[in-house]
Amino acid sequence: MRTFIAVDAYTEELGRLLPELSRITGLRCVAPGGLHVTLKFLGEIPEQRVEEVFSAMKRAFTNCTSFKFRISGVGAFPNPRAARVVWAGIGEGGAELKTLQSRLEDELLGLGFRRERRTYVPHITLARVKSPAARRGVLRFIEAHAGDALGEVLVEDVKLMKSTLTPGGAVYKELRRVPLGNR
Repeated sequence: MRTFIAVDAYTEELGRLLPELSRITGLRCVAPGGLHVTLKFLGEIPEQRVEEVFSAMKRAFTNCTSFKFRISGVGAFPNPRAARVVWAGIGEGGAELKTLQSRLEDELLGLGFRRERRTYVPHITLARVKSPAARRGVLRFIEAHAGDALGEVLVEDVKLMKSTLTPGGAVYKELRRVPLGNR
């Protein structure tokens, strides 16, 4: 099964922004209930590995406390003119997300998962560009919302998720959840 580890990232502000983004032809937008910050994409794993990944998550997040992060601005990877992914950025709280990701990488390394080669940049994927014709609309969208304050999220747990790819987009199912301690 295709899996990843993430924290939820829905805000009302993002929910209001998605319909505007979805009007751009050539994009596949993430459903509001699927908005998240990925800490680690695991890819395909056999079902029997779920419990060992869950144990590694519990070890990684021991002594981690809940925190908030702010969502601010939008952009695109690799850049707005050659957009493949449209994202919302993380401001305050980004350091805490990086800490969770780093601790998770360390624990999963012991299970044979490779460390991510790219520098971790916490973000929320809003849409994937399916057609180069969408890039002009994406550029206008980014110019209009680059500095927007898009809400605050309280992170109280980290989830192991299953991702099933369908013609209508990815469908996510929670497999396990590790609560973070309260401040």
